Amino acid sequence: MRAVVPLAQSERSIEPDSVGVWGPDHVDNESGDSPSPLNLVVRGARLTDLFGLAKISTVQLNQPDIGLDGYSAMRSELRSALPIARSKPFLYVATVESRLVGMVQFQPTAPDRRWHAIAIGTATGVYHSGPVEDGLLRHAITAAGLRGVKRLFARLPSGSELVESFGRIGFAPYATETIFVADVPQGHAKSVPVRRQETSDTWAIHQLHNSTVPKQVQYAEAMTSHRWDLRGRDELAGGGNRLGWLVDDNAGLAAYGRVLVGPRANSIELLYSPDRTETIGGLLDRILTDLRLESKQKRVYCTLRGYQVEAAKELELRGFEPILEQDLLVKYTTATARAPQFEPLPLHSELIERLPKRVPSFLSQTPKDEKAG
Repeated sequence: MRAVVPLAQSERSIEPDSVGVWGPDHVDNESGDSPSPLNLVVRGARLTDLFGLAKISTVQLNQPDIGLDGYSAMRSELRSALPIARSKPFLYVATVESRLVGMVQFQPTAPDRRWHAIAIGTATGVYHSGPVEDGLLRHAITAAGLRGVKRLFARLPSGSELVESFGRIGFAPYATETIFVADVPQGHAKSVPVRRQETSDTWAIHQLHNSTVPKQVQYAEAMTSHRWDLRGRDELAGGGNRLGWLVDDNAGLAAYGRVLVGPRANSIELLYSPDRTETIGGLLDRILTDLRLESKQKRVYCTLRGYQVEAAKELELRGFEPILEQDLLVKYTTATARAPQFEPLPLHSELIERLPKRVPSFLSQTPKDEKAG
């Protein structure tokens, strides 16, 4: 039996990490001597880091949600410097002799405040970027654990070096996905009973998720029914609104479409029963029709998981094209520890002959003396 042991408790702040030394990728001097190794320090971002962040080449993660509102590292640092707020991002920087050489940002999300990797970047010149990325990620994981966060997630471009970098720190892949995009998607007005999501539909949508998503994905993401709430704004999409549509007929809930509405684009996420794939096209038509009427943005993204290949054809028929494949990774801030096993000691007893059955002694009577008269 295994017990889960938290790596960190409830402290709310941590000191900067001194990651140690890191070496050059190559040397650019004629003598061939390597520059002296330098100490790398990772800490929380400060307002004084704004100028240095502008020099770091940043990779935007968590596509397409991050693109719905646009991303700016300097804007994120300003938000992170604000007084404590539940939705503020956490941005960490790596420095060498007071010079910024890297950054990483995570965004907490409701309801359990899990962290999602938003951006990462380095400015290491001739030096390896691997130790900088490792130091940044280790610091972020420690900071998350100290705040009671159990899971950190990352959506990374498939085949990129970042997949290897996150993997070195313990992020494990659990699914893949393909992102489609259409600047002016076209619907075909298929006749399907589609209606808008209501507050009371949350539990039914969650049951559709549990019956259609592979178990290993469910275990990794640990979604609750709150995931499908329409109340509030989405923190990963820059505060975009949530909308929902359902295919609900006599056979029950067959498909669901969730849309994040952002200032620059909209993003569709689909759930559907593998036995009811004929409803996908009609659901998409209704969503696209309503978005044309309700949203000013024409560009629409749609994300399909690796186990949703049936919907790709329906998207292509409506003008969508695949633009990016991503790996989904998760990192737990808990470690498994083996509980001690207590094996019973066998106690051997010698076999003895069983006694014959007897009646209770108080029922036994002393035989009368036959001579007694």
